[in-house]
Amino acid sequence: MAQEYDLRGLWGFDFILKDDRPAVIEVNPRYTAAMEVLELATGESFLDLLLANSSSFMRTNFRNDSTKPAVIGKAFLFARSELQLSNNWNWLPIIQELGGLSQNYSAWEIPQLSDLPQPGKRFTTGEPICTVWATGKTIRNCEEQLLRRKLLVEDWIMLQTNGAAYRATDSF
Repeated sequence: MAQEYDLRGLWGFDFILKDDRPAVIEVNPRYTAAMEVLELATGESFLDLLLANSSSFMRTNFRNDSTKPAVIGKAFLFARSELQLSNNWNWLPIIQELGGLSQNYSAWEIPQLSDLPQPGKRFTTGEPICTVWATGKTIRNCEEQLLRRKLLVEDWIMLQTNGAAYRATDSF
């Protein structure tokens, strides 16, 4: 695609599988959500690589050389019905139950949750609530972890929003 359409810089594309072949439905001329996962998996900063390919910028060697998990995944948690977070909503207890210490993460740290809405936020059915992260030894193991984490976050939300009836699905 890059050669055919002379695409430059950071870009990504969305596709659907049709007859076991990808059919492109959108080209995104920007840093995409998938790039965040790929950076954490490879330890390479895509923005740094982009700057290194520009004649006017010098590479900063912004990379992470620590041990990386075999598989990193993220999934979006969507509201299964209308709901509203309380005005004193706090994400920290959920993050701690998932194994985190804080809502603040370094650039190379895999978060427990991200894209966290503010207290009092209202959601309509199908609206994204937050992003759930997981790691695993295999893709299947990571998918199982993502589903468990989504269900745990939903349980917390259901408890705090008077039992709004919705459940996570196994789609990512």
